[in-house]
Amino acid sequence: MNIGVLGAKGGVGSSILSLSLSKFLEKENKIMIADGDWGKRSLDIFLNQEPLVYDFYNLIKGNKKGMTKITENLYYTPASLSKSFYEIEKSECKNLFQSFQKEFSHSIIDFSTKSGRELEVFLPFLDKILLIASENKVSLKNGEGLFLYLKQKRVDVEIIVNGVNDSSTLDHWIKKYLPRWEEYHIIRYCDLKFKENGSIQDLPLDEVKRVWQEIKDGQWENPRIDPPTFWERLRRK
Repeated sequence: MNIGVLGAKGGVGSSILSLSLSKFLEKENKIMIADGDWGKRSLDIFLNQEPLVYDFYNLIKGNKKGMTKITENLYYTPASLSKSFYEIEKSECKNLFQSFQKEFSHSIIDFSTKSGRELEVFLPFLDKILLIASENKVSLKNGEGLFLYLKQKRVDVEIIVNGVNDSSTLDHWIKKYLPRWEEYHIIRYCDLKFKENGSIQDLPLDEVKRVWQEIKDGQWENPRIDPPTFWERLRRK
């Protein structure tokens, strides 16, 4: 499965979610995590892999040196800091993701906060997008716009609001700023606490495990939602 993680704005926790999901899944699977935020990569720091000479660009161009082995089951490729994504052809991305599907059970791409060319080129090859926002008005409004864009592209989207530790708090923010979200959104909450100077050992794996299990099992039991939303009714048809 190819999974994209997209932040509604900067600082909402997309990189923490990407890393935590990768570390959780690698316990039983072979995982690829890729930094899709070209020019502003940050996953290197968390993975203690700076500096890396070869990157995502090299891997897309067929150079396996762009892929670094972190653990027995976890592999990583950093975003390019020097190459433009406009030098990449869609056919090259297609070949890359086909190779990912053969070699890895899951590939996770941590994107930037905007729907730029990287996301546009990768979209046809992604099985799911995890769209993560935080509990503030700007983040939720940006998330709404990205959600509608992704649905127009017929992408399977899961919305996760970070920084919320219960559904009642999430209910307050949604009703205050985005009352229409209840009409067509299924929204999951999470609280990805992470120390400012924390290491990869401090990742919130238990919280990510809970959210991922809900997604994997197709669970839609969110106490906030009553009666069932449009997307729930659509799923049951």
